[in-house]
Amino acid sequence: MNTYQFLSEAVADLQALTYAGGEPVFAAESVFVSIAPEDEVYTTYRTPMAILAPLGFRADEEDPRLLDQTIGLRLVTAAQGDERGTNALMGAHRVSAGDSRGAGLLQLEEAVMDVMAKVGEAEGLSIELRAGSAGRARLLGDGRYMAVRDYEFRAYLTSIAT
Repeated sequence: MNTYQFLSEAVADLQALTYAGGEPVFAAESVFVSIAPEDEVYTTYRTPMAILAPLGFRADEEDPRLLDQTIGLRLVTAAQGDERGTNALMGAHRVSAGDSRGAGLLQLEEAVMDVMAKVGEAEGLSIELRAGSAGRARLLGDGRYMAVRDYEFRAYLTSIAT
């Protein structure tokens, strides 16, 4: 599995993530691969968002077709109602139990990590969570806070399609 195939499968799997009642966690257009500047992305799509990106890689010394690839995932949520950003992290003002609008970043994190751990599983691929950033908050002009957290995964991929 190469980087393109890995990212394509990750997007499809995150788009397919549902609540127990069958409602999607993410709007289909809110899960994508991008290296666009944050401001362009944040103002365009509905939260929550899962934004994937291919980061650096290291080729194997013995077989340069084998890659130790780092994959980035940015999880973005937004919520109204407090001056500290707590609701964006913990969740508040959910439209319904089957709707992610108002869900907190920490409420979504576990399900997203589970999905990412299973990408490429059918091909015997192993993916590891390597790091997570500190959560960041941003006050939006409409009285909402946006919470953002970045994650890095390590996947052993190939440079050719499988």
